[in-house]
Amino acid sequence: MAHGVMLLSPAGTILDLRAESGQVLGVSCDDLVGKAWDDFFTFPSLRAGATLSALLASPNFADGSPLILSMTRKDVVELPVEVTLFQFSRNAGVAAAGIIRDTRSAAQDVERLRYLSAIVDASNDAILSKSLDGIITSWNGGAERIFGYVAGEVIGKNVRMLFPPDRVKEEKEILRRIGEGGVIDHYETVRRKKDGSLIDVSVSISPIKDATGRIIGATKIARDITRQKRAEQALRRANERIRASLENLLEGVQIIDFQYRYLYVNGSAARHGRRTADDLIGRTMTEAYPGIEHTEMFAALRTTMEERTPSRRLNEFTFGDGAKGWFDLRIEPVPEGVLILSEDVTKEQEMGEELKAYREHLEELVRERTAQLEVANRELEAFSYSVSHDLRAPLRHIDGFAGLLMGHAERSLDDEGKRFVGIIADSAKRMGLLIDQLLAFSRMARTPLQRMAVDAGKLVESTIQTLHWEREGRRIDWIVDPLPTVLGDPSMLRSVFENLLGNAIKYTRPRDQAQIKIGAESTGEEVVFFVRDNGVGFEMKYADKLFGVFQRLHSTAEFEGTGIGLANVRRIIARHGGRTWAEGAPGNGATFYFSLPTDHEHIAG
Repeated sequence: MAHGVMLLSPAGTILDLRAESGQVLGVSCDDLVGKAWDDFFTFPSLRAGATLSALLASPNFADGSPLILSMTRKDVVELPVEVTLFQFSRNAGVAAAGIIRDTRSAAQDVERLRYLSAIVDASNDAILSKSLDGIITSWNGGAERIFGYVAGEVIGKNVRMLFPPDRVKEEKEILRRIGEGGVIDHYETVRRKKDGSLIDVSVSISPIKDATGRIIGATKIARDITRQKRAEQALRRANERIRASLENLLEGVQIIDFQYRYLYVNGSAARHGRRTADDLIGRTMTEAYPGIEHTEMFAALRTTMEERTPSRRLNEFTFGDGAKGWFDLRIEPVPEGVLILSEDVTKEQEMGEELKAYREHLEELVRERTAQLEVANRELEAFSYSVSHDLRAPLRHIDGFAGLLMGHAERSLDDEGKRFVGIIADSAKRMGLLIDQLLAFSRMARTPLQRMAVDAGKLVESTIQTLHWEREGRRIDWIVDPLPTVLGDPSMLRSVFENLLGNAIKYTRPRDQAQIKIGAESTGEEVVFFVRDNGVGFEMKYADKLFGVFQRLHSTAEFEGTGIGLANVRRIIARHGGRTWAEGAPGNGATFYFSLPTDHEHIAG
């Protein structure tokens, strides 16, 4: 038996009617669509005077239970048909649907229509329909969730209520296209919610046709893509920031795909290759640099590409004009292919080459200077021998004849004459002592170092014993801290302590109770020794002169000496790779320091 389907507004207006329904009802669909149902049909099974609009609004209908009703036309023709009416949406006020059929197909049609209604209403997308003049005629649950309006707030109102002011003109174009039978698929735009906020939506719109194929409205499916759009914008901004950062890097950045084609090249990488990014992107490496496939760098690149293992190398690159450049390359596998990070080290490499040449030149100069020094040392040895041999003889004569003169003419010389002869003899002896110490100072620079472990504590104890004749009749308080074992020449280090301890004994002579302290401190890199006394001290402004040859701060009448001892100390410690310095104050004693490195390589030969 024939059956048909119709759509009804909440007021009972026929919105749509399939052609089969017209055949069943015996009335043309064109005559019915857009008209009130109550103007044509009644329901004998209802109480007298009841209308369809009242039925649609009744509680019995609103609960979703289908009603099967007999129907009679207004011209009193009783129709052998039945109508099942039910709510199209769960929301009050949504258009109702009716199936015109015989009772044998009623249950099947009702189930089909109920299933269709459930699918539409459960969709997360907004699904709505509107007439060609933009009036909303249906509104599902997804539309409520997206736009915030319930069906009763929008049914019968113009869809432009969902448009922001700057988008209102869109509706005219949409309706024009729909009226011409067009379909709008995935059109992205902006719509306004009930609370006034704007959302991004993706819209698909299709025409609604009546039983004759005439377009009478449109169905619209809208999806909220606000989060997606915001995520896309955030990603786009992040990519722009990353790209800007990459472009401003001093380090070159290149991305090469598996066909060895440039996918990305930043400004620094392009400058490294004396190209522009536009020259390279989209081209293969062999197209951009013919012959590069035969280089060691390309072999390393191929290994990373195929084995997916990172590598690093210093690459020498020859440009077209023959110039060379050096680049520190780091090659990393990435999903697109490989990433090449490059740092231009041309200047550093050229400086290294220049430094290498300079070192070679310096070594040549050192060899020349060493040869010259050897000649000078031989000449110095000859001079030392001459001084020792040629000067000592006259001094011995002066000293000897002064003694003879004193013995021969002692009775005829008065006291003043005897004093003069004594001065001559003492001066000759002093001159001999100066010659001996000067020769010893000269030999110290040429004497080879004997490197071995030296127990500084035992060395100091032994040195104090050898100075017994200088401390006879003196009250000296010796304070010797525990001293470490160091690497050095024992005889030379003994000379250092003999000079420093001898000076401490000499310059504390004015003190009734002398105090001399010897100690050491380790800094990790060196051991610093000190000899501190409570003697006459010195002015700090003269501290640098103390270690010079023949430099003395006191006259020989006050304190005997030649002024070579501390110079010898400085030379010995310098040959061991150490330092010497002193601190003091007039009348408050002095402290002399010297250091020895813990790194044995500092000890000179």
